[in-house]
Amino acid sequence: MQIGLERITKVYRQREEQTLAVADVSLRIPSGEFFFLLGPSGCGKTTLLRIVAGLIAPTEGAVVFGGTDVTNLPVEKRRTAMVFQSYALWPHMTVRQNVEFGPQMQRVRRPQRRGIAKSQLQRVHMLEYARRKPNQLSGGQQQRVALARALAAQADCLLLDEPLSNLDARLRLEMRGQLGELVKSSGTTAIYVTHDQKEALSMADRIAVMNDGRIVQTGTPSELYETPGTRFVADFLGEANFIEGTLAESGSPAKVLTPLGELLVRDSGGRQAGDKVACCIRPERVTISPGGQIAGQANTFPATVNSAVYLGDLRQYSVRLAGERRQLIWKASSLPRNEAAFESGQEVTVRVKAEDVCVLGG
Repeated sequence: MQIGLERITKVYRQREEQTLAVADVSLRIPSGEFFFLLGPSGCGKTTLLRIVAGLIAPTEGAVVFGGTDVTNLPVEKRRTAMVFQSYALWPHMTVRQNVEFGPQMQRVRRPQRRGIAKSQLQRVHMLEYARRKPNQLSGGQQQRVALARALAAQADCLLLDEPLSNLDARLRLEMRGQLGELVKSSGTTAIYVTHDQKEALSMADRIAVMNDGRIVQTGTPSELYETPGTRFVADFLGEANFIEGTLAESGSPAKVLTPLGELLVRDSGGRQAGDKVACCIRPERVTISPGGQIAGQANTFPATVNSAVYLGDLRQYSVRLAGERRQLIWKASSLPRNEAAFESGQEVTVRVKAEDVCVLGG
């Protein structure tokens, strides 16, 4: 089912105070897409999800399911199913009874709903726990039961509100892959709310990044990470180095004048010579090597190691680059190899390819 949001606005009013939670949001989510709403706490993403579910009425705008306006339709008639952060399983019911609950409310006959529950519990590998109560399950097991219950409701739209946030780091990593496979295999249109960038990047078909109640940018994970439209998106989706400057030559590659000197960049991003811009460079795209001659080499700068951290799967360095007016601190990351790591205070050379430098608005 295709989902459309048309200029959705939500204002909470309390006495003389007004709080703008969602501001003029429009979206199109194709049928079967696994769509993520990503942003910091308080950005409006959960409010928007609850508006889709019918739990909250928008102040303005329309919610459209498959071409039908459902803005004023009650939640029980929207054919949506929601997986909550707390799982919200009925504690007095068994696992099987929890999963049967949706079909039972839809007046599905007992033999048929038993079959639905069995099928969905098999899908999430929880059939052997069908007779247990929720308090006899681990957090990961409860999460799978909550997903099975949502799928058993045979809804046209699956809504997930930070379902992995209560799990420990190792289990969250394990459940990401399982949850993504389960949702995609169901063929259901799904909207997933999270503030975890890695969850969104690793699972989503597309992502809408939200801030202050508005959608800042929408795109695939690779589009948002490789070509962020704003400094907020670049900074929120992983780590980034920034340097401000003035666009000297447009085109591809383009040239930006910075405190470090000339910097060749991927392209001018539609901006004109003379425009103030910010350049974004991901730490993993910065190459760090022992200090040496760099005269005449494009995008190559002398630096001093400020600190070094070994993280197992990579080494991360903080390096100081001497600009015309002030020192800049950049992060550089590399795979740990057999050669010795760079030490604090060591003189090094940093390089970055033009195609790895993204131009943002100043």
